[in-house]
Amino acid sequence: DTNFDSPQQIAVDSSGNIYIADNDNDRIKKHTSAGVFVSNFITSVDEVIGVCIDSSDNVYIAFRNAASDYRVRKYNSAGSLQWTTSTVGTSLWHLATDGTNVYAVRTAQHSFTSISCSTGAIGTTYGSGGSGDGLFSGPTGIAYSALSGTLFVVDRGNDRVQEFTTAVVFVRKWGSAGA
Repeated sequence: DTNFDSPQQIAVDSSGNIYIADNDNDRIKKHTSAGVFVSNFITSVDEVIGVCIDSSDNVYIAFRNAASDYRVRKYNSAGSLQWTTSTVGTSLWHLATDGTNVYAVRTAQHSFTSISCSTGAIGTTYGSGGSGDGLFSGPTGIAYSALSGTLFVVDRGNDRVQEFTTAVVFVRKWGSAGA
């Protein structure tokens, strides 16, 4: 099954399998590194928006539970549910993990939130609306770099990328509006 309807984010496990958040089909699709369909990994949620995978191949997904009720779930590599957070916000986008926390971008709240990988407890929310260092305007993407040990956040409304330590200390920013 190679059909998609509004795919949102992809992640790769330690075996090279690719997981796609297939938003409007309400599922996570798993494909081999060659693109061959393996399975619908998760199909029991609405509006799957984000996906990331930790070094133990646990899969984290961001989804809409009900109108304006977004949550994150953790599944082990076999697809068994480990936990579901309480409401994280009114809009989630992409996820990233450093193995200790999952970081969820909250677009409408101009911020991102940490979630414990082990318990699913919602931690601290970082940022608010604005254009200064560490402030956001509609952030949409996030990634963790194991090389630098930092988080990169796509700050869409401010036409830039911001970098933070995992202790969420602002490191730097770059980019500006343009074609």
